[in-house]
Amino acid sequence: MVRNPIAANLLMIILIVGGIWTAFAIQKEVFPEFELDMVEVYVSYPGADPAEVEQGILLPVEEAIRGVEGIEAEMRESTAALRGGFIMAMAVIYGLLAVIFASYIQPLIVMTAIPFGIVGAVAGHILLTTLTTFGGLTPIILETSRQAAYLIPMAISLGFGIVPCLYLVVEDLAGPGG
Repeated sequence: MVRNPIAANLLMIILIVGGIWTAFAIQKEVFPEFELDMVEVYVSYPGADPAEVEQGILLPVEEAIRGVEGIEAEMRESTAALRGGFIMAMAVIYGLLAVIFASYIQPLIVMTAIPFGIVGAVAGHILLTTLTTFGGLTPIILETSRQAAYLIPMAISLGFGIVPCLYLVVEDLAGPGG
């Protein structure tokens, strides 16, 4: 008798699906042909400032690269590989949670929290960084001593500049029409 049927079933499913996927995905050539498609550009521009380098070199090179055949296909292939890796990672997380909980349903309930965690991590990071920076600068802004006279304008511009920046970030995330 199997002590943990969930783990045994998941292992069996992983082996079967992995075997089928490998059978279709693997290339079956004795001597495969391949080419390394790579372009390296080295440019020396002594004495140029960043704006000159961007206008004179970076933008023209980017425009030339956009016309190269296969770039879009390469990006689609990379995105598809990224999606496949994400799906595989979610399947592994589900499998581990299913073994721990000895249930097929409870891991799904737990995994519904993943999107909320991502949103919370991003929004919370922005919000907490803003609040802690402003809170840390408040004592300098409110300082009345002569020694702080040189720091107060910097603290005011930084502290009160963060709030509009946070507003702009939120507006950008909300998108047009907001």
